Amino acid sequence: MTKNRNPRHRRTPSAVQRPGPEVTVALLCSEADYKAMRQAHPTSEFGDYSKYRERTHLVLRELRRHGGQIWVRPFDPEDYRSFCAAESLQTDRLQSRAQYSADPRLLPPRLYAGEPLDVLLRKLSHQRDDERTAAAALELLAIATEPHDPAQQAITFASTIVHALLRDLGPGAHLLTCVMDAGPDQLSIQAKVERTAHRVLSHSPQLDIFTTILAAAYALGGSAAVTIRSHDHNSETVRSWQLNGDRLEPLPATEIRNAHPPPP
Repeated sequence: MTKNRNPRHRRTPSAVQRPGPEVTVALLCSEADYKAMRQAHPTSEFGDYSKYRERTHLVLRELRRHGGQIWVRPFDPEDYRSFCAAESLQTDRLQSRAQYSADPRLLPPRLYAGEPLDVLLRKLSHQRDDERTAAAALELLAIATEPHDPAQQAITFASTIVHALLRDLGPGAHLLTCVMDAGPDQLSIQAKVERTAHRVLSHSPQLDIFTTILAAAYALGGSAAVTIRSHDHNSETVRSWQLNGDRLEPLPATEIRNAHPPPP
């Protein structure tokens, strides 16, 4: 995953009520996040990290007991501070956390299905990584484009390629990967896509990040690798392409085998 920063995300286990029987809860994904929040805002509300986890578990269990839908999303202390600075909000206010958690620029919250807390926090940690990747790709896209060469041109180019890739998918489950070199680091994202025999297509929100990375690579005149790993019944197919200028060129079979060897 990328090491890049990400503006705009997350919060602590404070519930933000939505209209109707729905509630959204933002959670600190790790002990490091919890310590960062505690250092910035000392409080005895949850004690140490184990107490925070215990309290979080009780809150989620109680919300499920009352029915309705529970949505969860990650809370990132660093991004929260950036958000509050940009919006002129006080970081120690509950309302600031609620406003941060409702930021529409975040990926959609995840529906909580009662999974164990460790599993839930791991999923939210992956979502946080994806959001940071999205922010880094948007930043690169902004750097590469100027007023006379708007980002929309690059987005349109990337969207056209993504639509063509999706159009050619057969029935089954597909995992799309896009990797772009960004200085000393890499930006990478994986998006899951499913298609039935009736051509009903469903995909994850990560596909939008996939498109943004491809657009940033195009705008910068750089390279990006695109791979599709397809599963249908007991068969698996791997296809790869390299972005070269304004063309997505397929890689030879030998290069694909070297980059993606079959599992033992």
